[in-house]
Amino acid sequence: MTTTTTPTKQPSTPTKQPSTPTKQPSEIKAYSIIPNGGRRELSWVRGNDSCHWNGQYYETPVPRRNLAKGLDVMPHHDSALEAKHNILMSTLETRNERALSTETLSNMIYDHLLYGDFFAAMHKNPIGGFDHYEHLMSLFTRQAKTETVVLEDGLIVDKRPIGNVLHFKRFDGRQERYGRPGYLAALLSIMLGHAATRFRYYYVKNRSNTGFLLYLSGEISEDTLDEIEDALAGGDDEQFGNVIIHDAQGNKDKIQLIPISDKNNQDQFPEVKQLTIEDALTAHRMPGELMGIIPKTNGGARDPIKIAQVFARNEIIPFHQRLRIINQFANRELVRFIPYVIGDGSQDKT
Repeated sequence: MTTTTTPTKQPSTPTKQPSTPTKQPSEIKAYSIIPNGGRRELSWVRGNDSCHWNGQYYETPVPRRNLAKGLDVMPHHDSALEAKHNILMSTLETRNERALSTETLSNMIYDHLLYGDFFAAMHKNPIGGFDHYEHLMSLFTRQAKTETVVLEDGLIVDKRPIGNVLHFKRFDGRQERYGRPGYLAALLSIMLGHAATRFRYYYVKNRSNTGFLLYLSGEISEDTLDEIEDALAGGDDEQFGNVIIHDAQGNKDKIQLIPISDKNNQDQFPEVKQLTIEDALTAHRMPGELMGIIPKTNGGARDPIKIAQVFARNEIIPFHQRLRIINQFANRELVRFIPYVIGDGSQDKT
């Protein structure tokens, strides 16, 4: 008997038809193009209340590399420090060039004005007496617990007994390891003056255009938008931000460039510059007349002789009194202090 098997009929699967994409509501996307390098961290300006022990030496409360770079951001800051240094050096005379040269003393004074302290290592002769001073740059010199260490590329390359190093420092009420530069309170103003100058430079360079709105409408791929965004971001020297508005369903022209700024607008650049200069000179306690600066006042220029006399009494004489530690530490007269006299030049020494 032959059995016939009837195949079971499988239910048919309906063929899936491609669906028509649902039209999405119009979306507007905004992209803020922030220039590379547009942010500057200035928290270091405040300094620290203590000196961190890193296991090898005490860190400085304010990064000294940043203090050194600060000379490059405002001419009046650099000029005031240089003028004060030159005036002080005109009142100091070394008695023994081998034990303490004029160049070494000059570098020590400059370090003190820039960083708030200087280091002078004392070298001894074969019988244990004083032989000569060696200046250790404050930029690379740090205090340890029992030693003064010298750094190179962040590594300790030299160590000196702490008792053999004269550390002359300006008092800092927050810590006692390092000195505090006298202009520290004006650093933010100095940076503001630098920022204002850079802004004005790029403002003029870009033909008074502080950025723009780029309006794009229609279908634009994400890759194309990314390329436009990268192109508008610019390099590190670009200072002004731009904004892209992408309206995928827009009906206007496909591309519109809308300037943000108005060339007729007036900024406060002169006022900002003048105020920051005044802050810098005030922090240095340096009269502008002694730097060749004519004050912008209704009274005009003041008597530079009287100004120099007040400056000598208030700044140079107190500094001389503290600087006598150089002679005391060596137990001999190495520096002679000369009164700051302004006359016809007949008393000047060469």
